Amino acid sequence: MDEAKHLKPFAIRHCPVCNSDQILGRSEISSNPKAETLRFDELKPYWNGFFKKNIFFSYCRCPRCQLLFCREYLSSSRLQELYSQMPDNTAGVSVQALKKTQRSYFKALKQYSTLTGEYLEIGPDIGLFTENCVQEGAFEFFWLAEPNKSVHSDLKRVAADKKCFISTDILGYVSLSGSR
Repeated sequence: MDEAKHLKPFAIRHCPVCNSDQILGRSEISSNPKAETLRFDELKPYWNGFFKKNIFFSYCRCPRCQLLFCREYLSSSRLQELYSQMPDNTAGVSVQALKKTQRSYFKALKQYSTLTGEYLEIGPDIGLFTENCVQEGAFEFFWLAEPNKSVHSDLKRVAADKKCFISTDILGYVSLSGSR
């Protein structure tokens, strides 16, 4: 058997908010089995679709800022591999229905946010939610991390004249700050 298929394809991440490399104790939220205990070929079938068994990466708490995040996650190359084989999860749904759904999510955000400062969205797809933030928010900068390069032109159109950075790297939180 190919030994590379059995190597753990996971990256260890620092806290995406404060960059701490520490965690508080053991994981707080995890599945059974934990995604990080599986080989990539075992995890791959659970990446898309709906299954009886919900397998995900464990969440740990940062001792410095208290953020709950997945410290161990797929490497960028493995994540890109999974996204490239993922079917469109909105196929058959009208764009108007998708826009209406994203609009309702944005209305919920407005209740809790001043819509100012910098904006980070992981996986904005074609930018339906982002479009609301561009039109009604007063964000100074947009960080859009979307692994699917084929929708980057859509994101550029949505961002219009706003200052933004579009990346394929959804794991590179620390590198984002140096990208302006």
